[in-house]
Amino acid sequence: MPKEIKRLFDFAYYQLENFNLETAFCTKYDNEWVATSTKEFIAKGNAISRGLLKLGVKPGDKIAVIGDDLLVTNKEIVEEAIETNGSKI
Repeated sequence: MPKEIKRLFDFAYYQLENFNLETAFCTKYDNEWVATSTKEFIAKGNAISRGLLKLGVKPGDKIAVIGDDLLVTNKEIVEEAIETNGSKI
């Protein structure tokens, strides 16, 4: 866990260690607000990051995120996963 924040994705780990929130993000799905905890945010990001590695994505590779209705929480999770494995958005 980072003692000092140096990269964008360090914020989530810092938050988990110091201010673990049950509602870190809140996104509206079909007119209903759904909360995402700090722990869930990190777990989803790590799962996507592992998936990218299995697909052969390497540090430094460029990845585009395309979606017509990409919800903010999902977008943040995907961006964290990409940055965690050293790729570029």
